Amino acid sequence: MTVSTTTTKNSYSANGTLHSFAYGFKIFADADLTVIVRSATGTETTKTLNTHYVVTNAGSDSGGNVLFKFNTGTSSDAHFSSTDQRPASGETVVILRTLSKSQGTDYVENDPFPSTSHEDALDRLTFITQELQEEVDRTIKLSKTNTMTSPEFTTSATDRASKILSFDSSGELSVTQELGTFKGNWAASTAYVIRDIVKDTSTNNIFIVTSAHTSSGSQPLTTNANSAKYSLIVDAASSTTSQTAAASSATAAASSATAAASSASTASTQASNASTSASTASTQATNAASSATAAQTAQAAAEAALDTFDDRFLGAKSSDPSVDNDGNALIDGALYFDTTNDIMKVYDLTNTQWRQLTLTSTNQNNVNTVAGAISNVNTVAGSISNINTANSNITNIDTVAGISSNVTTVAGISSNVTTVAGISSNVTSVAGNSSNINSAVSNATNINTVAGAVTNVNTVASNISGVNSFADRYRVASSAPSSSLDVGDLYFDTTANELKVYKSSGWAAAGSTVNGTSARFHYNISGTPTSVTGSDAAGNTLAYDAGFIDVYVNGVRMSTADVTVTSGDTVTFESGALADGDEVDIVAFGTFAVANIVSTGALNSGSITSGFGNIDTGSSTITTTGVGTFGSLDISGDIDVDGTTNLDVVDIDGAVDMASTLQVDGAITSSTGMTITTADNNPQLTIISTDADASRGAMLDLVRNSASPSDNDLCGTIRGLAKNSVGEDVTLGEIIFRNEDVTDGTEDGQIIINCIRGGAAAGVMKMASSETIMNYDEVDLDFRVASNNNSNMIFVEGSTDRVGIGTATLANKFEVDGGAAETRLRVSSTGTDLREAGIILANSSKSNDNDGIVIAHGGAATTFDDLGGNELMRIAHSSNKAQFRINTPDTMHSGVECALEVFQHAGSGFVARFKGGTAGHEVMAVHNFATSGTRLLIAFKTSGSTGTLVGRITSDGSSTTYATSSDYRLKENLEYNWDATTRLKQLKPARFNWIADESNTTVDGFIAHEVSSIVPEAVSGEKDAMTEELLYVDGDEIPDGKKVGDVKEASQIDPQGIDQSKLVPLLVKTIQELEARITALEDAQ
Repeated sequence: MTVSTTTTKNSYSANGTLHSFAYGFKIFADADLTVIVRSATGTETTKTLNTHYVVTNAGSDSGGNVLFKFNTGTSSDAHFSSTDQRPASGETVVILRTLSKSQGTDYVENDPFPSTSHEDALDRLTFITQELQEEVDRTIKLSKTNTMTSPEFTTSATDRASKILSFDSSGELSVTQELGTFKGNWAASTAYVIRDIVKDTSTNNIFIVTSAHTSSGSQPLTTNANSAKYSLIVDAASSTTSQTAAASSATAAASSATAAASSASTASTQASNASTSASTASTQATNAASSATAAQTAQAAAEAALDTFDDRFLGAKSSDPSVDNDGNALIDGALYFDTTNDIMKVYDLTNTQWRQLTLTSTNQNNVNTVAGAISNVNTVAGSISNINTANSNITNIDTVAGISSNVTTVAGISSNVTTVAGISSNVTSVAGNSSNINSAVSNATNINTVAGAVTNVNTVASNISGVNSFADRYRVASSAPSSSLDVGDLYFDTTANELKVYKSSGWAAAGSTVNGTSARFHYNISGTPTSVTGSDAAGNTLAYDAGFIDVYVNGVRMSTADVTVTSGDTVTFESGALADGDEVDIVAFGTFAVANIVSTGALNSGSITSGFGNIDTGSSTITTTGVGTFGSLDISGDIDVDGTTNLDVVDIDGAVDMASTLQVDGAITSSTGMTITTADNNPQLTIISTDADASRGAMLDLVRNSASPSDNDLCGTIRGLAKNSVGEDVTLGEIIFRNEDVTDGTEDGQIIINCIRGGAAAGVMKMASSETIMNYDEVDLDFRVASNNNSNMIFVEGSTDRVGIGTATLANKFEVDGGAAETRLRVSSTGTDLREAGIILANSSKSNDNDGIVIAHGGAATTFDDLGGNELMRIAHSSNKAQFRINTPDTMHSGVECALEVFQHAGSGFVARFKGGTAGHEVMAVHNFATSGTRLLIAFKTSGSTGTLVGRITSDGSSTTYATSSDYRLKENLEYNWDATTRLKQLKPARFNWIADESNTTVDGFIAHEVSSIVPEAVSGEKDAMTEELLYVDGDEIPDGKKVGDVKEASQIDPQGIDQSKLVPLLVKTIQELEARITALEDAQ
């Protein structure tokens, strides 16, 4: 093949459910792939072939798939595993080709040079080159225009240990010291290397060694003879100086704060004498405010400087801090001195990491500046209480200054103030009653109105006990009253807009205590929800009283074990109870409120006529002894009729108890359902027709009278119910009628029969417009049809998907037991097409004509055809011969009509013949031409159009002759002078034993591949050839213990052969040459 792609790796993002990942390049074997899964945190795991995954299509130019193993539900799947090996969501799957870097192709001198193996070897080399290129592409390397003397260096492993790979001043590779090693306090006569860190104890400064040397002299290092070999990284001495300066600044700030406090005190004294010196107080207040402001400014500046320094330099600590000294997040460049390791560290915010590094010049200047003012900072911190005192009184100072004019005004009316002070008790009394006075003023109109109706007020007062009694009996409130309650008290609940009555058990709705009304809700299920709530298909919002509700799924009533109905607005189902396309019907029962009785006639005797409007009896009973005639009767209680009741429309929420006959000329309607109860075993409902029309009898109609019918409407259900062991109503079986198609002129219906099985509804039969299905839920349910003498005339075994006729003992997909002396299976047809009475065996998952066979019989022949009508085999007979023929269809070998024919002739002629090639010409024939003399038994011909005879086997009755055609008319390019002896001498006869010969007999012979280079026409096959290994694939009949991808037929030796007769001409020619030489030698003597 040509290698047109450079892809050696594919990468995918997993989602936790994907198990198949494609690789888009060729491999030679499954093991040529490496599969790596990288987690979200960067951890890489190399997966194991056949443990975590399997590989498909090894050897294909277009690649294949890596299938991660998981529980597929079918243990025979190649990627089945009880443990889920699929990559998790967030993980990355990388598939790369990693061929063995070895030479697997062996070329032997004088052997054939097959193109296939040579091409594979070249492909393998190309693939290895691509893999190496992919690895090179992931390395760090110089650009094409960059140079380096050498990418190699000779530093030993010991010298490289704990060091850093870097570039020297010339840009060449080198190994440097680690980032820095703290050596503690500086000491003389000590060997220091580059990047050692030491502390100058005379100044507390920190230095890093820039040149290896042995120390000498003394401290400070800035004046040491080797000062040039040290570089300052922490200037602690300057920080100390800055600290002293900061303390001085703080002292000055404290003095300012003290002065501000004195000014504030003076201002307070002046304010107390405000009546005579308000202007002086104002002046002093202004001065005090200015002083306080100055103090605050100084304080803020000092605090800011201290906070900045405190956030930047965290001081000495034994370990890396995670927050600053204020508990806030660390800032980039923060410093602290590590007392554990005696080193200075700086915080790297980008990588959230403390590093042992030299300070930058800018950060060093900042530290020095803060350190230079540290004494002022400390002084300010020491006097912070004085500054806070002045700051806490700033409001009073500002207030006095702001009301200096008011102080002056008060001083001018001091006499009036004195007068008010003399009547302060009266003023206090009036102030104490100000709310009552204000209330009387605001209600003056109401007071005048009451005064004008004082007579009525007096009347109410004289009957106040009755008024109080009514007030106690009837109340209006937003919540239930809880005091002064008597049985029978009423209150109107303004929150619920409902009248309630007080009973011994508490407040209750002033209506029926029985849930006698109903509301219906219908939901069409989409997906697999676990609950229904809110608006239904008609826009009605679900609401119900807990416990008073019936729930149906596809017409089957749910038990309390199936649903939870406690919230009042949601129905929750058990997991898996709902599926896409289900229909849920809900009937919610509720109470009804008290109504009015409006009458124009008598109730206690005579007739109750339609002079009444609507009669709502509540929970009482209507008893009539005569005839009751009603236009519309709505009864919550019972009807007890001893005579005859003629009703046009009856709406009854209670029970009907009749001793005689109920005649209804109109309709009986029920919003919540109607129950007929008997106490004996007589039929609860009998429908009798007395119509003389023989074509009609008693009828029961279940009618869905909908103004807007739609497809799949539930039209009616006939159910059988009984109590279970815990007293629950259980639907044992039901017949459901459904409107499948409501289109006028094309209406379709369904009849569904269900029964309970194992505590759950199971579909028994569904009769629809296009099909009738038994066991339509497709569960483990057997089905059988019995005949007069056989209880299993037709038997379907649900657990094994097997079918039997006449038997229920099934070991195969289809079994027929016709009895002791009966034909098991007969297929016949009156048609002219033999296929009409045939048996078809086909693979339903295939579409090619060759993927099935038709067995048919007609006349004197039985034929085996493919699904396209091509005859594959024929077995026939006639009066004088029998025939067996195998054909090869055109779809396999174009033009071949017959591959094998076997005849039985009464006389001489063909016994059998074989055809082949692209035109179906005879290549071999078995004859029976004669009964005496030399007879042709088998003839071999070429497959060309001429059918030339190339060999034959004949017999004369006593011996058999094997002959190969050698007629001169079949040959060309004849040559008689050629060197046979030289070629014969190259042959290497050998003695050997056959491996399969258990007797180990030594024989003489040749090695085929050694002969092939000398007499190639005598050798068949190729050296080291093996038959192709066959694996089980999808669609194979896989035995137990095997799976897709396992070996079905192992690769075997495909041996070379030698036609020894092809050596005879060489031997004859060699003898002739030798004879000529001998003659020449003899003549020369």
